[in-house]
Amino acid sequence: MNIRYAVLTTLLILPALLISPAPPSHAQPTGSFFPELRAQGVSCADFRHNRLGSWTPIRKVTIVGPSGPFTVEPDEIFSLDSTVMSVNIAAILDERCL
Repeated sequence: MNIRYAVLTTLLILPALLISPAPPSHAQPTGSFFPELRAQGVSCADFRHNRLGSWTPIRKVTIVGPSGPFTVEPDEIFSLDSTVMSVNIAAILDERCL
């Protein structure tokens, strides 16, 4: 009974594996799919990583995102659940700086 089950399972699964498309060689999300991760002017040198995982600018920073340019100030705090002008600053900094 176990051998028949193994053969039957193999015969059912094998065609699905052969037909399914191969996964892309680059499995990481790109900016084209996640516009909140595209921005110019986000530099590790301009931000401090806080103990709880958020980020704070250490100087005034101008960022150019998909919705246009904007400026962030040193007293602002950015976490993973926040976006500014369609840019997730914390996600970008986590990807680039950690």
